[in-house]
Amino acid sequence: SAAWLYDALRSEQAYGVNIVWAAADRLEAQFSQAAQTRLYQPEATVAGLPVKIVLRPGVIDTSAPPGGMLYNRLGRPHDRS
Repeated sequence: SAAWLYDALRSEQAYGVNIVWAAADRLEAQFSQAAQTRLYQPEATVAGLPVKIVLRPGVIDTSAPPGGMLYNRLGRPHDRS
């Protein structure tokens, strides 16, 4: 893995990070805040091209649903019929 983030938040109610192509050669892990972060690999190769990997704190995602990313991806139990 390129990075490690512990207790990362996308907003006051949503855990996780958003992975965003900020440019053709720049991939950002965007998050509001995190208790701990480590960037292990600041560069990678994607489709044969060099890509810079950046951790970008201070980005608040107001559209992120509350809870954790995996919890929301697998489905919220109260949303099931």
